[in-house]
Amino acid sequence: MPLSLEDRFAISELLARYFHASDARDCDAIAALFAPDGILEIAGSWQARGRAQIADAERPVRPRAPRRHLVNSLAIDGDGGTAGCTASVAVVEKGGGLRVSGNFVSRLSKQRDGRWQIVHQRYENIEPTRSGAETEDDGSLGAADRVAIMDVIHRAGRTVDHRDPEGRADCYTDDAVYEYEGGERTVGREEFIRKLRGAADPQDSLHWTTNHIIEGTSTQAKGIMYFAVYYQKAVAATGTYSDTYRKVDGEWRIASRYVVVDRAPQ
Repeated sequence: MPLSLEDRFAISELLARYFHASDARDCDAIAALFAPDGILEIAGSWQARGRAQIADAERPVRPRAPRRHLVNSLAIDGDGGTAGCTASVAVVEKGGGLRVSGNFVSRLSKQRDGRWQIVHQRYENIEPTRSGAETEDDGSLGAADRVAIMDVIHRAGRTVDHRDPEGRADCYTDDAVYEYEGGERTVGREEFIRKLRGAADPQDSLHWTTNHIIEGTSTQAKGIMYFAVYYQKAVAATGTYSDTYRKVDGEWRIASRYVVVDRAPQ
């Protein structure tokens, strides 16, 4: 029989608990989500079998920077007793860049008491490629290009949140254009730096982007996404970014961004 809506919700919540526990470095909580003989694996790197090994594998040997697992494109299939799940995941360190991005593949089983447990969790990492010379370029927009574009999108938001003018300018081409619908326009590196230097001190702002669609070639691309800005303990704005991207000396940069801010209903 196919998975019920309740099963799908339970599986997605189980995986959410896994990533929350992983970000909190709660090794025992991570292990408890697995079947007694479950497997946690990073493909091509290491594998832990059983709850004790999984807890030890996740236990940090030294202090580590705070991180967040951002999960998207969750696809769940299965029957009433077993299920499989695939999704994309990006690990972002607070105040830093993209640590790693790739996919995870999970197999799960339903216990007699109705609880779902992870049987096998495998990460399949995609490392960002910084130079087109490292791989054969057939002109198409590959996975490494998409990861690098996502990296620069995330970095651009964080540099605004942390009031880093030079860092923000580094995310854009020297002749980039940043424009609001019906509003002001910023053009070029020096103006990007000047405007952020004149902004108010950070007040716990956070820029979020989601629902990315990226298309193009190995040297030029365009993207559209939703954004939200958290500011002073509230969601201050939502809207869409329409971007173009260009590869400069092997590095992806934002060449233009058109911002449409959602208007509140009247």
